[in-house]
Amino acid sequence: GQTALHAAIRTCNLSLVKLLVDAKATLRTQDKLGRDPVFQAVDENANDILNYLLRTLGADGVLEEVLYTPSLSQNTLLHRAATNGNTIAAKTLIEHG
Repeated sequence: GQTALHAAIRTCNLSLVKLLVDAKATLRTQDKLGRDPVFQAVDENANDILNYLLRTLGADGVLEEVLYTPSLSQNTLLHRAATNGNTIAAKTLIEHG
């Protein structure tokens, strides 16, 4: 399944993502594909959402863990961005990590 946060990311709705995060939606819950919200933002090419989530995780002190923890398919976020051809996401991830 998916969380409401996953659904908001899937539809690239930054306002809803912010609302859910402000309401304490967890940023580490995985969907049925093993993607946490940050991985999904990379997969959906939701670069504004990705940037917002990375800033939020940085403020929470868990950014490094998220950046370097591989998905179920053993890909890091940067690998996923490169695989998807998402240059903006790759640059954002490099800047944050």
